[in-house]
Amino acid sequence: MDGERIPINDDRVINFAPVVENSGLRIRTGIPSPTGISALSSAFMPDAYVRMNGQVVSSIRYSVGIGGVYYEGFCADPNLPGSESSGAVYVMSGTNGVAFQTVLRYGFPVNPYLTEAPGLTDNDRLWHVYLTRVAVAYLSRPNATWNGIDGNTRTALDHMLNPPANRRNFDEAHPAISVNGDRNHVAEPGLIPQSPTFQMGHSRRTNCSRNPFRFEWDSSTPAGTRLYVNGQYRATAPANINQVFYTSEGNHSGAAHGWVEAHNLHFIMPDGSEGQIARANMVGINNQYSGRVFVMQNHNSPDQWQDVGATR
Repeated sequence: MDGERIPINDDRVINFAPVVENSGLRIRTGIPSPTGISALSSAFMPDAYVRMNGQVVSSIRYSVGIGGVYYEGFCADPNLPGSESSGAVYVMSGTNGVAFQTVLRYGFPVNPYLTEAPGLTDNDRLWHVYLTRVAVAYLSRPNATWNGIDGNTRTALDHMLNPPANRRNFDEAHPAISVNGDRNHVAEPGLIPQSPTFQMGHSRRTNCSRNPFRFEWDSSTPAGTRLYVNGQYRATAPANINQVFYTSEGNHSGAAHGWVEAHNLHFIMPDGSEGQIARANMVGINNQYSGRVFVMQNHNSPDQWQDVGATR
């Protein structure tokens, strides 16, 4: 969590809400299947000071596990109970898109300018996560009476709701997965069949500080091209492999999932491929869910229990 590895049974996890299957509530295909939602203690929470209708907007944080990756979840309505309450068993019930998409995409922790910018302190990051939390609540209850939103808080909230241009370019400036520091890297043609060695990198997008992915060959890659990761042979085009890789250790060990940490890669081209280019895409394991906002509800009382939005 925020750079510190903690297990689910850590004392600072105040509750773990399992997720159950209930296909009757699903309203579209391609919905992820979280393993659970963890509510975290004050060790990972900022001070709460914004009030909505006289009630403090809680700073309790939620971590949603999907495919071994842990994402920040936010309560849509601060007046309803969340997963820190007993009996919080959730199902994925559908999507609730445009209203929350901007805040969740350009807020904490998806936006590296709020998590990795030079000079950021832990307190800065906690403030950013709380302001993202407030922005989600503000969108959910825009007609409420709000107190504590002035000065720096007002400016930060406005930037959450309508991010300036210099906060929107992180996909290119700070890619989630990079090769030699770039999102798309092309090496100069060489005279030998082996490519240079490419260094892998990443930029934070989740609570894990780790972005697991699979290699997928581009259709233009010559058949017979071999992929090596950390100097070890892994695949021959056009056949893809199911092995999951990651670029940096996170809060939960990638090795525990059978994933392999990737430091570098290179290609060896087949005979007769002169003048052709080998390309491999690095596709995040939850990429199919990107660009959407998902809602989780307590399946026993979906209308009276706190909804939690999770995004990528």
